[in-house]
Amino acid sequence: MGRDHGYQLGERNIWCKETCFNLATHVPLMIRSPAHASSHGARSSAMVELVDMMPTVLELAGITPPEAVQGQSLLPLIVDPDGVSDFGAIRRAAFSERVVAPAISFMGLPHDSYSIVLDGWKLIQNENQAEDWPEFELYDHEKDPINLNDVAEDHPDIVANLSAELQTFRDWAVSLRPPPDTEAIESLSDEEIARLRSLGYIN
Repeated sequence: MGRDHGYQLGERNIWCKETCFNLATHVPLMIRSPAHASSHGARSSAMVELVDMMPTVLELAGITPPEAVQGQSLLPLIVDPDGVSDFGAIRRAAFSERVVAPAISFMGLPHDSYSIVLDGWKLIQNENQAEDWPEFELYDHEKDPINLNDVAEDHPDIVANLSAELQTFRDWAVSLRPPPDTEAIESLSDEEIARLRSLGYIN
């Protein structure tokens, strides 16, 4: 098991989970599989995501994940925690996003943020941010795990490459959005629609 997010406790004067900084997004994942007792207590430093959980659970249950699944089964890491398996050779990025919802705009930063972790770097792209806040922030993912030293100005080439990767992912994610469920909204009362709209679930 693993908590799906961390928490900022005053860093950058932020007291919540509503950011894309590592303190909120980079958390440990613990898996215990009775069928793989030999790997109990083993550790792996491989980058994984929450979307990996569904195909992992399916494979542990003996079910083949669907081809269109977004995540990747972590079973190879359970069988071979040292990463000698093919899993360790895969170049994969981890993505996160934080979009301001009207009902919780008092928490975290008052702007939208999107991030990518790849090749030892973490890039955060901010949108609708204040003038004194940069559009891009770049951090050394290994040496600066708390994301305190923004080095974007020192590595414009890395910023350009990672921002392109991030935009490709965002375009792909938008393409998967289902159409508005107007029939479901029509079945709700005005009060229910107003409550959902206040929470940011519908426009």
